[in-house]
Amino acid sequence: MAKNLVIVESPGKIKTIGKVLGKNYTVKASIGHIRDLPKGKGKGSDKNNLIVAGIAKDFTPTYVNVEAKKKVIAELRKAADSAETVYLCPDPDREGEAIAWHLAEALELEPEKIVRVTFDEITPRGIKAGFAAPRKIDMDLVNSQQARRVLDRIVGYKLSDLLWTKIVRGLSAGRVQSVAVRLLVDREKEIQAFIAECYWTVSAVFSHLGHNFDASLRAIDGKQVVSNADDLGKFKAGGMGVSGASGIVRTLIGNAADAKAIAAALRVAKYKVAYYEVKEVQDRPYPPFATSQLQQAAANRLGFDAKRTMRIAQQLYEGVNLGDEGQVALITYMRTDSFRISPDALTECRDTIESKFGKKYLPEKPNYYASRAGAQEAHECIRPTHVEMSPESMKSKLTDEQFKLYKLIYQRYVACQMVPAVFDATSADIAAVGPNTRNAVFRATGRVLKFDGWLAVQGGAAAVKTAHVDASAADREKGDEVDSDEADETDETKASTLSDAAPAKAPPRKEKKPGSQILPAMKMGDQPKLEKLDPEEHFTQPPPRYTEATLTKTLEREGIGRPSTYTAIIGTIQDRGYAQKLGQGGRGSFMATPLARVVTESLEGHFSSIMDLGFTREMELELDKVAEAKLDWRKAIGDFYGPFSRDLADAAKNMQNTKQTSEKTDVKCPECGAMMEKRLSQFGFYLRCEKAPDCKATYRLDAKGNIQEKIGPQVTGLKCDVCGKDVVKSVGRFGAYLHCTDYADKKCTYTMKLNKEGHPLRKFKALATNKLCEKCKSPMVVRVTSRGKTRRPFLSCSNFPKCRAAMDLPPELSHLGDQAMAQWAEIDAKNKHDLPIYMKTMAEQIKEDPAMAGEVED
Repeated sequence: MAKNLVIVESPGKIKTIGKVLGKNYTVKASIGHIRDLPKGKGKGSDKNNLIVAGIAKDFTPTYVNVEAKKKVIAELRKAADSAETVYLCPDPDREGEAIAWHLAEALELEPEKIVRVTFDEITPRGIKAGFAAPRKIDMDLVNSQQARRVLDRIVGYKLSDLLWTKIVRGLSAGRVQSVAVRLLVDREKEIQAFIAECYWTVSAVFSHLGHNFDASLRAIDGKQVVSNADDLGKFKAGGMGVSGASGIVRTLIGNAADAKAIAAALRVAKYKVAYYEVKEVQDRPYPPFATSQLQQAAANRLGFDAKRTMRIAQQLYEGVNLGDEGQVALITYMRTDSFRISPDALTECRDTIESKFGKKYLPEKPNYYASRAGAQEAHECIRPTHVEMSPESMKSKLTDEQFKLYKLIYQRYVACQMVPAVFDATSADIAAVGPNTRNAVFRATGRVLKFDGWLAVQGGAAAVKTAHVDASAADREKGDEVDSDEADETDETKASTLSDAAPAKAPPRKEKKPGSQILPAMKMGDQPKLEKLDPEEHFTQPPPRYTEATLTKTLEREGIGRPSTYTAIIGTIQDRGYAQKLGQGGRGSFMATPLARVVTESLEGHFSSIMDLGFTREMELELDKVAEAKLDWRKAIGDFYGPFSRDLADAAKNMQNTKQTSEKTDVKCPECGAMMEKRLSQFGFYLRCEKAPDCKATYRLDAKGNIQEKIGPQVTGLKCDVCGKDVVKSVGRFGAYLHCTDYADKKCTYTMKLNKEGHPLRKFKALATNKLCEKCKSPMVVRVTSRGKTRRPFLSCSNFPKCRAAMDLPPELSHLGDQAMAQWAEIDAKNKHDLPIYMKTMAEQIKEDPAMAGEVED
């Protein structure tokens, strides 16, 4: 055994770190936390007792070893006993600091034996730099994490127990979770209360010197025409046109008659250029990625949800097998709120820019970006560890999703150290000349890329449409992009065109972004020709539901949660049934469920502090003070617990108990004819017979309160692979699936799932091996990858998805790889054979009964 023991969190780092440190160091992994607060014993007085929850009266937590980590702890303790020095190297954040302390406690290490080492990147440079700066465990960081854990346990146990008693069994609440749910509920209320408002604009197409360009009516009668939802709000706030603080007087084209009259007069008018200006403008690059910004960009550009983004980033951070080079870490630590770049990395990045793009792309001095208030500046941003390794050079060595995320990180990082892009921004005012034109003025704007600057790394001129250059200055400074939904309809309006030859309402069309065209060269007095002119009716749209990108952005800006918690928050509110995701991946939006509304309104009535965004933000700042040794952690919890316990006592006495209440309806029971009543379960509202439990009839209700009719199994045209009987389609609690007709009677267990496109897929049966998982000691199995351009076998933990350990297939198991590929080929052939049969059968049923279309789409 080597003299030095190094303990990291993840087994994925062992090879790389061991290779750098050499034979005098033994590297082992804790595989995450090895100690935690004890689990509660369920609902009731036991769970309501803080001592049972692992917290003493002075808030001191009592920890127990994680049951599943017994073998890991025993192995680490044995290795530590024979080592002279134990280097504790969990991740470089509060959570990692706490894991290091828990390791020291659980392994009963002597203080003089312990050394804490951290590194932002798993590279020779990063590892050597970390070991060159050893230190003691930072107990302020540990106490900050302990305080968060204790607070979350107190709030979670106490509030969840209250909800079980007052509303329905199985509910949960949390210090951060409940505030995030409130955001969704408040947005849903805004949407439901929204009343669309109408306004009209007039758009035109002019030509000059053979070049067509778009313009919109900017002013009439000397007043600015309301042209978007924001303008309409200002118009109403300013007393229907009275000048506001800006001094702008607005006018509203409020009906079709006025719009048509204006258009008729302007169609016969002559036009001249009243104003023309070309101005050079600079477009600065974005800061490099921090966690929140990476999740936003991956959602907007790649469609990745937060969980997927962080999983791939973890792979890139721990290292990817590059063949002869072995396992190489490609990015720095991915849980950070800092934009800081180390001096060495900054020098390497600037050298790469100069050699690859030329000196004109390199600013005289490095670009620096301010992180958000309270950011942990000891951390770096998320950046490539080897800037010389371009995405294109790595493409063949990465999976498709790894390549996409690496390219996103690489381009953002290199761009952040380049000079601004330069545009020639053109504005032109085209004035109407003639009777009844009411001093009408059309505004046309354009923009031409003069020098690509930082856009060069993303493709130059071709990147203008995809690089989010339309983000506001405030968003740009924080590194936030325009959300994909916001980018499509920036003024939250949809338009329909009205002309003499067109119907009153045409289908909505996407608005052209201002400045996205090229204007011809003009001068004052030129007379462009009117080619087309149409009035357009617009209706304001309700605020959009939160996507993962916009929810993450809001949480960060409100100071709720930290980089390490965003993914968990988003996952928890879905798992608890408080949010329904509409759409796939990172581009899906969240709709608050009826259950979320009931729980949120109940908590708001009695826990105004817990449910207040400002209070939650202040609590996070208090915990930051603990980490900075400016506040005792027990005092921070005590200051919170006093008022909270009083609110809890009041709620226990006065919160409405909806558990036994029901709402009468006029719906008759389909079984016995009695009336049905509306009740709440942990899955939402439903109808049940008033004679329950004697009558068991129920109806499911959707999010809008409508009855979801129960549709029997649908014919698919497919046959069971096991017994040869028909395969039918049903809708279960987790969505649509296919199964044998004998499945309900448990005579045959054959099932098939549907992919995102709604196509049936057979299950691949993983092949067992005699190897054990390095992380959790479960058996490893052989599977076939479903990602990337080519299919290939690989080793995976049988405990997936709880354990995501995976590795390339070793040569001695190549025979199993061949079997796996043969099985996959057989399954693929059957799926391709069945698909046209299934689609044809489904289409025929929809033709006979169009109401079934929604079921097929599910």
